[in-house]
Order: sequence, then structure tokens, then C-alpha cells
Amino acid sequence: MKEINNSHFVLHFFQYQKFTEDYIKFINKNFDESEQVFILFGDINEYVGDLHKISMLKNVFLISEIKAKDLLQLLRKSNKVVQHGLFNYKIHLLISLIAR
Repeated sequence: MKEINNSHFVLHFFQYQKFTEDYIKFINKNFDESEQVFILFGDINEYVGDLHKISMLKNVFLISEIKAKDLLQLLRKSNKVVQHGLFNYKIHLLISLIAR
């Protein structure tokens, strides 16, 4: 897993969508990139763009490439969790359990 060097960050859960790449670039440009972490999930076929390119950013993780224990660690360390159009009940349940 890529290294997160900041102990103060916002964890974003974001589905693969046509505006995913533009949104991540906007956030990275207008906020401190080291304080933003993105977990991308969903149907890869719905992603419009170069998934390999966006996943190379140091603050972007694909859910399929992250281990459950690393995901739990990110959830516990994050200061805030933002759910962008979160319609995946498994991820929603995981976040809800960790938040307790």
C-alpha cells in the first residue's frame, strides 16, 4: 500500500464515474493534497478516463488493491470521512461499524 505520511487527512470514498478524475484533480489543486485520501470503488466499466493514470496519484487507492486491514487503518486514522454518492451497502456498513 502507498504510504500516507500525514496523520491529519480526509478520507473520500468515491465511485468510478465520469467526473471522478476531474474532481480529484480539483481537490488536489485547491486543498493540501497530503490531507486528502481517495478510495475508488465500483464498476470499472463505468469509469471514463485513464484509471491507471489516476491510480498513480499518491493519494488515490483502488478498493480492489487495498487490504481490509489497511482500509480499516485508514478509516481509524482519518479525521473525516466523506461519502461521495455511496450506494454500496457493504462499504456503508463498514464505515458505520468503524464510526461507533
